[in-house]
Amino acid sequence: MAHGPHHDAFVPAQHDAPDAWHLHTADEGQAQPEHARIADPRLITIAFILLVASLVVVVGLLIVYFNSYATKELARKTERLDTAQHSAYRGGAELELRTAGPLDPETKSVRLPIDRAIDRVVRSYEEKRASAR
Repeated sequence: MAHGPHHDAFVPAQHDAPDAWHLHTADEGQAQPEHARIADPRLITIAFILLVASLVVVVGLLIVYFNSYATKELARKTERLDTAQHSAYRGGAELELRTAGPLDPETKSVRLPIDRAIDRVVRSYEEKRASAR
């Protein structure tokens, strides 16, 4: 966008005259040398290596801590499942698998021990196979 001559009338000058701080006299003495004028590449390299090494150490410690925490939390959750209530339920289920008894009085079916039931199923398949030959 082009500015016409009327634009300069409303815009003040961008820079004022320098104040006294900018004007130095000879009685002030020698000026201070530049601070860190030349960067030492060896120091920068050493600082970089130290930063990277410390980052690797911190990340390694975080990994070790996380693995330790996750293992302890998993053990805590696993042990919680092995409560007395769970053991009683599991024992009852195993007892039902090992013993015979009535399953449903309306259908007059019975519950067989699991090993006998497996034997009966295998025997029935063997009989079907033998009769098909």
